[in-house]
Amino acid sequence: NEKFGASSPLVNLRIEVTNNPYQAEFVYQKVRQTMVAGKQYKVTVMMKNTGQQAWRDQKVSLVSQDPPNNLTWFINAVDLNENDRINPGDMKGFTFVVVAPTEPGVYSMQWQLSAQGKGFFGQPTKASQIRVIAE
Repeated sequence: NEKFGASSPLVNLRIEVTNNPYQAEFVYQKVRQTMVAGKQYKVTVMMKNTGQQAWRDQKVSLVSQDPPNNLTWFINAVDLNENDRINPGDMKGFTFVVVAPTEPGVYSMQWQLSAQGKGFFGQPTKASQIRVIAE
């Protein structure tokens, strides 16, 4: 077999095989990039249900990452609202308040969905590096 023509470019594919009916796509995150130590700030995270299972209250939560379940921002989980049902194809906005760490520095903020009994699923949010300054 002789080769002819130019070689095609190398393409890396990510193939994910899962039997988890929960899946999610990160849509956007709104968070201040600079915060004052110890002060409260509102954060919004938008996720899209790309799985086959509806997300329901008491079963799905948005959980802190980098590292998992950290309390860097004072909270480590945001639950769905009571009676929420986010069907496949629908989006869910999580709006919540964090507290900036008390020590100035640069801290990572990242979130990912977790289903009770199934663990983390879908895309995590973009890891934002937040600068915390003294008051």
